[in-house]
Amino acid sequence: MFCENNKLTSLNLKNSKNETLDNFNGENNPALNCIQVDNVENSSIRSNWIKDASASYSTFCSTAGITNIGSLNNSSLLRFEIKTALNLDFKLYTIHGQEVLKGNTIENNTILRLDRFSDGLYILRLIYKNVQVSKKFLLD
Repeated sequence: MFCENNKLTSLNLKNSKNETLDNFNGENNPALNCIQVDNVENSSIRSNWIKDASASYSTFCSTAGITNIGSLNNSSLLRFEIKTALNLDFKLYTIHGQEVLKGNTIENNTILRLDRFSDGLYILRLIYKNVQVSKKFLLD
């Protein structure tokens, strides 16, 4: 797939078949911050996949302007970073639906420390106006 030298602001490659995409070039798309893929790790190590340094791979990208919510695939996760140009509300829930943390992003960078929470599955919900994005992750 070749989409270099464009003015892309979003790109969704997530289709459960990224392993069949041998070549990808998304260079020279300065407004493209997030490329939605099936698997961040696999996409990052593919030598024939090229993107601008300012773009990142994610399993979800929101049109609400969320550019990065850190690496939620890391099982030893103790903190993560929310980067956005918007003022977002966030809520953290246990897998059983109990709200354990809430707040909002401050300036363009918010770090959430998770070391005070018990091991288990959690859901992070980011909210901007009427758009909500949720991500499940394991803390252990």
